[in-house]
Amino acid sequence: MGIDSTNPHSRVPQNQTVRTYMASSTILVVALVILAISPAWHQSEKSLERKALSQAESIGFQLAESQISSRRNLAAVAGSISKDPWGLPYQYKMFEVAEGVRVEVWSQHSQQLKTFVEIPKNLVKKDQ
Repeated sequence: MGIDSTNPHSRVPQNQTVRTYMASSTILVVALVILAISPAWHQSEKSLERKALSQAESIGFQLAESQISSRRNLAAVAGSISKDPWGLPYQYKMFEVAEGVRVEVWSQHSQQLKTFVEIPKNLVKKDQ
């Protein structure tokens, strides 16, 4: 509360030294907590990305099968469908290839979360 009496040349009050120590300790604790949480958050993000790719592939198969079984001619179809783990709609593009249908599906969250499905017509059960 006064000047440090153990050091006759000190002009720094003891309570200021204590406050400086507490502030430094608080910053150190916050930094350690951030470092501890960071790997868990990164792992969670990777898990969501795997889930998004899996969902995109499933959507691609469903769209391709639907198109082939409907026996409609397909010029090119694009749109959005369902939602990814981040709440954004998946985008898709569907078009015919030589002997089937190609469907590209991707998450708006990241360009890296894109997949495609190609299904030959003879592998998809057709409704009679």
